[in-house]
Amino acid sequence: MNRSTPTPDHLKQLLEKIQALAPDEKETLLDILETDPTSKTYTIPEAQQMMVMERIRAYEKQPDKYLTWEQLEQQLQSGK
Repeated sequence: MNRSTPTPDHLKQLLEKIQALAPDEKETLLDILETDPTSKTYTIPEAQQMMVMERIRAYEKQPDKYLTWEQLEQQLQSGK
């Protein structure tokens, strides 16, 4: 949800109730939300996060070594 969008009253009430939960109740709620198949939130494993960070650092050291999406498309279309 965009933070600049006003929160409907029913969501404000729900958030207040969640904030009032005991820590163990919040943990239970979090477990339920994390295992809910309809949830659109995904946890990225730490190993994959580290891999992405390494790739970002490599790019930052030598950005000219990498292609933009447009350059890649051109190469693919030209058969290079």
